[in-house]
Amino acid sequence: MLSTIGNNSNFDENLILSLPAALANNSRLGEHNINENLNPITSQNYAEKYKDLESVLADEKKTNEELQKYYKVLKTDHTRIKNETFELKSQMQNLVEENKVMQDKYKSMFDLF
Repeated sequence: MLSTIGNNSNFDENLILSLPAALANNSRLGEHNINENLNPITSQNYAEKYKDLESVLADEKKTNEELQKYYKVLKTDHTRIKNETFELKSQMQNLVEENKVMQDKYKSMFDLF
């Protein structure tokens, strides 16, 4: 088959031959034991994998709950800061308006003299 494909000018046989080496160097494949995946699942292996899975799920659930608590705290703080900012802006606007009124009063007083 390689000889028939080899006649094609677009075919690079070296590329095909290098693929297994590239796949073997893939870090995701290196994390798994290929022989273990080929062995039939025994009840002991299944129990161990199930315990590991339960452990991982429990850890993820705990992390999720902690993140939810943290999110609620952040949301509460954000709402509080947003409300404080709104209050401060409105106070600042009132002070600016009062300042204008006072300036107008003083200006009208000086204009009378």
